[in-house]
Amino acid sequence: MAKQWIELNGNFIDSYSYIGYQANTITSAFWGSRQWWLNRVEVHWFVVDMGESYVISKIRGRSNSPNVNPTDVDVFVSDDKENWGSAVATEISSWVATDVYVEEDLIEKTGRYIKVVIEGTEDGTPGDLAFGKFPNPFKIIELFGEPAIPDYPTNRLRKDVIHGYNCFMGAYVAAKIGGFNPLKLPDGTVF
Repeated sequence: MAKQWIELNGNFIDSYSYIGYQANTITSAFWGSRQWWLNRVEVHWFVVDMGESYVISKIRGRSNSPNVNPTDVDVFVSDDKENWGSAVATEISSWVATDVYVEEDLIEKTGRYIKVVIEGTEDGTPGDLAFGKFPNPFKIIELFGEPAIPDYPTNRLRKDVIHGYNCFMGAYVAAKIGGFNPLKLPDGTVF
């Protein structure tokens, strides 16, 4: 599968610093039905669960709320929600006052979980937050990447020697499970 934009929705939300004010929740911002509105002076964050590991290389976001858009955003990627490591992007400030997605390159990293940390907003660092748009709301972020392919022996050509003959083990095992005899050696030996 080639890299593509991954459209996120409210089902991808794993956790967050604070759900939001009234109906203006992080999940509604991901569905595109409301903005994420917080009247709390603190660092805001949310975690996206992709359901499986992805190789992520870009993020795009947008926000057009009066005076409290995110102005300092950091992005992290992890496979276990415990070991985030260094940020793959820091100090993103381009999502302010725009209805159009603005793309940001990330340091390419593989992981299942994406953490977005909003260190600053237009009304202070940290400050109140309205991420998205109201009225006429829209989805706030998308990720660019592709599913990570596990490193199983069947995903690569393996050279195993059986009685002096080389074979592709993944195909051999698959055929054996299917009830076929995929290998009949010149000496008559059948595996």
